[in-house]
Formats: sequence, structure tokens, C-alpha cells
Amino acid sequence: MAQAERTPSFLHLPVKGKTSCFGYLRVLFFALFHIAQANKQAFIQSDTILEVLHFGEGGLLQIEPDLHLASYNQKSSPLQRGNSRPIRFEPPMLDFHEQPVGMPKMEKVYLHNPSAEEISLISISATTAHFHASFFQNRIIPPGGNTSFDVVFLARVVGNVENTLFINTSHHGVFTYQVFGVGIPNPYRLRPFIGARVPVNSSFSPLINIHNPHSEPLQVVEMYSSGGDLHLELPTGQQGGTHHLWEIPPFETKGVMRASFSSRDADNHTAFIRIKTNASNQDEFIILPVEVEVTSAPGIYSSIEMLDFGTLRSQDRPKQLNLHLLNSGAKDVQIMSVRATPSNDAITIDFKAVTLKAGEHRYTKVASISFDASKVQKASQSSGKITVKAKEKSYSKLEIPYLAEVLDGYLGFDHTVTLFHIRDSVLEPVVKPIHLTNTFHFAIRIHDVSLPDEAKTMFLVQNFSETVLIPPQESRYIFSLHFQPVRPSNHIDSNILLVTNASKFHLPVRAYTGFLEASWPPNQPAASRLASWDTD
Repeated sequence: MAQAERTPSFLHLPVKGKTSCFGYLRVLFFALFHIAQANKQAFIQSDTILEVLHFGEGGLLQIEPDLHLASYNQKSSPLQRGNSRPIRFEPPMLDFHEQPVGMPKMEKVYLHNPSAEEISLISISATTAHFHASFFQNRIIPPGGNTSFDVVFLARVVGNVENTLFINTSHHGVFTYQVFGVGIPNPYRLRPFIGARVPVNSSFSPLINIHNPHSEPLQVVEMYSSGGDLHLELPTGQQGGTHHLWEIPPFETKGVMRASFSSRDADNHTAFIRIKTNASNQDEFIILPVEVEVTSAPGIYSSIEMLDFGTLRSQDRPKQLNLHLLNSGAKDVQIMSVRATPSNDAITIDFKAVTLKAGEHRYTKVASISFDASKVQKASQSSGKITVKAKEKSYSKLEIPYLAEVLDGYLGFDHTVTLFHIRDSVLEPVVKPIHLTNTFHFAIRIHDVSLPDEAKTMFLVQNFSETVLIPPQESRYIFSLHFQPVRPSNHIDSNILLVTNASKFHLPVRAYTGFLEASWPPNQPAASRLASWDTD
């Protein structure tokens, strides 16, 4: 993987208008700009709103007034069915197969007119945010002619997605076209920021954490926001920095940027973040939707839209996240309970009743939520909701989803191999081979092996020069541990660090003399020390 030399660029693309589907589509067309250059119009549906986008020589020009689906359906001709359809699609249906969440893929669809009369195309729409279509290359298809349009699949969730595109014509009714896709986990462990709900004049500022799945450093070279109310800020709050701030070591996760959304108007807002790395192909990038509902309704609000515990191994210690809330009402509100819904043995909540002051503009820590991966016995325990209830009955309960990816397994080894006895009479070196057993359901790649400074006085890693792959449920020789005792001999209790594609592992390594060492409290008199030591 080549290392990029250029400086990362973080730009804001201005977006006019506030409707979610308009902002969403516009950034997609900025990201896939060749669609906008080749076509003159796009027609997109979001919930119950249809919007028409027009393109001119200079790009996006204007948006037509919103058309509600009821009026759209009234204007549409009866649906063409069976073999009477005077149009043919190539391919007959579109299957995007597997595509990582947040990584768009575009395919072209051709429409052929085998009839003896021309077909006038009016609009094209979808009913899901996973698929987006450009308008047609040509609005009029002459007899025996053809046209085309592009479809973009941008998976938001993991799992199967299917939808129907509706193509409205002037005199031939509505044609339907089936599209399919499967969302798979993002290799950089990125996800859309969807479902945030904040009060007016408040903010939503999630940290963008990027995981490096490669064996070489990953460099973020571009990051764009769609502008408007969404801005990109460095996690440190600084205005700029070197490229090292956006360099992610192999198999590590790092917060590289903060997406700051400031709410000024009560509305549903949609924006996008576009990310490109030096590992990306020329046409490969990541697009993260950011959807925020801004409301003037009084109530309690969370500073985050999801408690994301990230990727944890079943042997890891519990991970803790804090829950911060804000009261937008006109009077103080007492928080009565914070619970996991449904009940989950893997979730522990540290909460004491607290009162949220009215008129506060800062979020207040209300509870600490811990996730213990070792207690996960079934997949349903990896997700759920944290339910917050207030004493004020007029306030509805607040639900914050939580999510964790649990890797079930461990790296097994013979613990006696990393245990060394320092003998007074023997100072000859000892070399022991280290074998590891992979109990995970996927292959483990050992990228690096290192020792802390305190262990280097007696230990040395040998015969590890390149990455070692351990298939699932198999064992492999990894390296040899060279032990050379020195005088005066000191007890060593340390860890060998293994950097892998499943995060970091620590192998305990110990060197001991076998002698007892006496210790006393620093304020204990010398006479009493002797008395306590001189026992029969």
C-alpha cells in the first residue's frame, strides 16, 4: 500500500436548502460528479416527499417545489403489467451483491424501447435511502431507441436491502425496476450518524474514529463535509496540523476528526461526510450520512445518537461509556431511572438520581454504562437500548441505542513457555519457541511483536521478520523468546505486545529468582521490622 505524500484536505461544500432528501442527494452527486455532468435532472423520494433536481452546464441549479406522493400517484397513469410493457431493461434487475456500509457503488441501467411509438420519461424515484438514481440520459426514447440512468447503492446498515424504482412516463404509466444489495461491515469500522435528536440552539458533535485494517500505516488524504450546519473540526480543537494527525498505525483505531453540527432551525437536517484514504482506489471513497432532527419541543436529550462500544474481544475488560443529557424545558427535571431494554447481563449501569437544571446549554453526565463482552452468550446481547425516564410525566422516555461487535475467541499459548527462573549458578541463555493457537472464527494476522524497555534487559524477540497468519482453530510458530539473565538479577513481570488484525494482545512474560523479598510499611520502626521477620 503506497504512502500518500500530499497534505490532507478538509473542505466544506456549500448546500442550499434544508430538506433531507435534497441535501442527501446533492452531496451524492458531488461525490459522483460525473453523474451530474452527464445528466440534466434527478428525481428522488424520501418518506412522503418527492423532489426534482435540475442540472445545467454549471452543475446543480435549482429544486422544484415539493410534490407529495398523493398528488404524484394521482398524476400517474395506471401501472403497466405483464408482457404488455413497451420497454425493456438491461439488466432485467440490478443486484449490487455485497457492498460495505458507507462505500457507494454505481451501476448503469439501459432502457430499450421495442415499440413503434416514442416513450416520454417524466421521473424516477426510490422509496429507500439505500438506493439513489440519476435522471435519464435522454427523456425521449424513440421507437427502437434506448436511454440509460445510473443507480447508486449506499448501504446504511448491515443486511439485505431491496427496493423498487418507479419510472413515470407521460402516456405509458409507471414502470417498475427491482434493485437489490447486501450491506456488509465497513472495513474501517465506520458507520452513518443517523437518528440524532437535539433541541434548537444545541449541537451534535460525534467523533469520527477510523480503523486501519491494513498491515501498513493508513493516511487520510481527503475529508469533505456537505457544509451548511455541518462542519469538520480537529479532535484537539486546533485549526490545522501535520499529516501525522491523520495517520493511523496498522490494525489500530484512531479519532481523526469531529463532525460538528450546530442546530439553528427546527427541521430534519441531512448532510454528508466524504472520506478518502491512501488505501482507496481512484474511484473508491466513503460517504457517511449525518441525519439530525432538530426540534423545539421541551424534553431531555442525549449528546450522542448511539452508545457505540466498538469492537471488543470476549476476553477484554469491560468498556465504559458515559451518558450525558440536557434538559431543554423551562423547569428542572429529575431523572428517575436509567435501564437497559431489554435486560442484559452484559450491561452494567452506574446511576444515581440526578436533577437536570432548566436552561442549561451544557450536557450533564447522568450515568456510566459498561459493556462486558465476556458475558455475551448470544448475538442479541450485542445491541439494545438504554431507556431514561424522568419524573416529569409530560416528558416522554428517552431511548438511546447501544451497539457492540464481540469477537468470540482468544489466542491460546503455553503459559510456562514465558516463565523463566533466574538461577545463581546458571547464567547461560535460554531460547524458547512461542506457538499461538487461534480460537477465533476468522484468521488472525500477527503484524508485529515487541517488548517493553524493562523486559529488554533480559529478553529478545528472535525469528520474527514478517507477518504470520494463523487460520481459525489452528496453531502456528510465531517467534522465539531469547532469555539471557544478568547480574544483579531483578524480578521481571511484563508483557510482550502483539499487534494483530484483532487489535492488540499482551503475552505475560516473567523472570523470577525464587527468593522471598521482605517489605514493610515506610513508617514502621526498624525494631518492629526485625521482630516481625524473626519468626519460628
